Amino acid sequence: MLKFQKKVNMKIGHINYLNLLPFYQFLKKNNIFMIKGVPSNINQLYKKRKIEAAFISSIRAKNNNVLMRGL
Repeated sequence: MLKFQKKVNMKIGHINYLNLLPFYQFLKKNNIFMIKGVPSNINQLYKKRKIEAAFISSIRAKNNNVLMRGL
């Protein structure tokens, strides 16, 4: 298991989709704070910078020139 040297104080958007479960299990094991919501809510939180990272819709990303970064 990956160990963080410093405590991470990020807020990450959590959408309850089955294909994202492995990613969220990793975050949960490493005590990373997640904010749950539906996609439209998570998109708004990300846009308002209330959360630092999230899986947002590709349409929202394209329309708002979101920087594309992969894991």
